[in-house]
Amino acid sequence: MSDQLHHLQAIVEQLHIKYSGDEYMLGKLVAHIAQLPAVMDAANQARDDKEQRKKTLITASDEFIEQFLNECPHYYYNANVELFFVYDPSAECNYSVINEDDILHPILTKISGNRELMPWKYKIKNQVLRRIKDRSLLTSIPESQTIQRTLNMLCPMLFRSRDCAKYFLTVIGDVILKKTVLTGATEGNVEPIYIATPKARQFIKGLSQECVTLFGTSLLSAFKFKFYEYAFRDCRLMDMNDVAMDAFSPPFKHRLIDIFCVAAHYSQRYENAEAFLSKQCKDTAMHQRVLYLTHCPEDELIAKFVSTCEPSPKSNMNISWKNMMYLWKVFIDEERIPNVFFAQALKSRLVQQLPTYSETADAFLQLTSKHLPLVTRFNDFWTQTIVVNPNDDDELEIDEFTALFKQHHHHQIMQSGQVTPQLQSHNHTDAAFLGLIQHFYPEVAVENDKYLMHVSCTLWNKRGDVLAALQECATPTTSYKAYEYYCQQQRLKYKTNPHHLIVSKKYFEKIYNAENEF
Repeated sequence: MSDQLHHLQAIVEQLHIKYSGDEYMLGKLVAHIAQLPAVMDAANQARDDKEQRKKTLITASDEFIEQFLNECPHYYYNANVELFFVYDPSAECNYSVINEDDILHPILTKISGNRELMPWKYKIKNQVLRRIKDRSLLTSIPESQTIQRTLNMLCPMLFRSRDCAKYFLTVIGDVILKKTVLTGATEGNVEPIYIATPKARQFIKGLSQECVTLFGTSLLSAFKFKFYEYAFRDCRLMDMNDVAMDAFSPPFKHRLIDIFCVAAHYSQRYENAEAFLSKQCKDTAMHQRVLYLTHCPEDELIAKFVSTCEPSPKSNMNISWKNMMYLWKVFIDEERIPNVFFAQALKSRLVQQLPTYSETADAFLQLTSKHLPLVTRFNDFWTQTIVVNPNDDDELEIDEFTALFKQHHHHQIMQSGQVTPQLQSHNHTDAAFLGLIQHFYPEVAVENDKYLMHVSCTLWNKRGDVLAALQECATPTTSYKAYEYYCQQQRLKYKTNPHHLIVSKKYFEKIYNAENEF
């Protein structure tokens, strides 16, 4: 017999002794003891029923929770900013922020529709929220529709190929997930340096602002837009189009979370950007572009540039240092690489490679380049025909400058009576002339890479053409009608002079409004 049984017997015996002379109380004792088996059976049954109900509720609540979490839409959480997100593969397949109340409403509505779960209504609601908070936004797997739409936003607008866009996204994913492995780095595991075109600054800066807001991570710690004495082998050149975009404008504005989720997905899918480059990239041109500096050490790059210059030992052709810096800019533009040397460092390296350098003349003697004839013609054209007056609000568009130069160049060819290699049209593009102006005449204000401010040309009385047209208009009219009349007149003049230029509507309205001010 156990101590417990002895204890129970002792209690009954004590009660029996206590009430031995009291028939009423002894009867109560007998009655209670007689009912004890039924009471114990009922208590045992109630316990079993309660346990069964609990098991049923647990099973039903678990099934409900799993069903809710796995059905559309999917909910995620970002602990960094304490925000909930929703993603609906059955609808538009885009990620967006959602309020906690907007999640609670469907949870409670569905529980209320199931009488079995009602006793645990708020317990189940809290469990669902806890489970959602354990689902990091960056672990979600985007649907193919989301991935393809993201790639289509980036390519071909910002990237010429889908592999370029995938690499960019994988890089962003690496940064967000704080991956730092770089094979072939200078020392151990370091963060790669991703160098992008300066025109991408606004777009990447916008992405970075949103990335800081959502994940507390800045992309600007990884992306650079100028080269600053970095180790070549640690650098990766982003193969991006040279265009300016705003991350907070369409089509990106409402898809930024999509970009980050696809980026994190790619980073985990491909391991990291380096692995994507070595194992997944099929775009040979992009592969070479990204690893350009890795595969081209500093001395080799200088030698490659020097090879673009042509020895001219039997002539007095020289390349001044200013012209040499321009040729270097042309070279890095053609190679599509950043300026990797400061001016003095570049000069020191070139002096070592080219022994014909004269410190007195500050020039490299008996040397020429295929680009120098254009430089000479450009400077001659500028000094002979271009007027820069800070007090004059006139302007030339870069395409107008190019057209005027070509006219001038054509006139020289006609006067010479023959076309020589030196007089042939070579690289007469807006971009080429913009580069020449910014290098040789940096004091000229250039707006939006298009407008040369406070600049006019003696070959074209631009303002005069507009004023003459306004005077010829017989009746007062709107700027649109006046411009229409002006264009008609200029087209008539074009028949006799095919080089005649027509001003833009923007410039015409500027003069029109100035003339009609009260």
